[in-house]
Amino acid sequence: MNKEVKVTIELNKEEYLKLAQLVYMGEWMVNSHRVDPIGLYEKLIDKINEKSARFEMGNLIYKEKLSDRYVVTDEFESYLDEYIEDYDHEVFWDELIYRMSDRDMVAMVGAQRLDVMSASERMALQLPLIEKYQKDFDEWGVDHLVLKDDSLEKKR
Repeated sequence: MNKEVKVTIELNKEEYLKLAQLVYMGEWMVNSHRVDPIGLYEKLIDKINEKSARFEMGNLIYKEKLSDRYVVTDEFESYLDEYIEDYDHEVFWDELIYRMSDRDMVAMVGAQRLDVMSASERMALQLPLIEKYQKDFDEWGVDHLVLKDDSLEKKR
């Protein structure tokens, strides 16, 4: 018979606030882009927020009368906005650089050749592309980024 194991962690108010912030940001990362949020994470954040009442964090987490749930305040969210914006910024540039370098590698050697390359061969091919894009984007942002419009060429 498997017994459910439960863990108790003792936290002071500051540690609890940091835990609540981490859980909020984690749930935000998982669900913010979804039309149908993953309920398991919502339930966990509810559980964490509910326990905040012990620390009297009314300016950050409070019990909403209409829903009868503990929710975060605008002040709580705005404090985390900087972290979320920094994360979004870094992920945007990293994804753009890696996707562009992947596209360029396919153009350079072909998809079939790329598929059979070793990891070290791929890295040797990709690293100069990544460095080129990082340097350009660090200096120019998106100012040098141009999208090709195939429909204009077809009209000629």
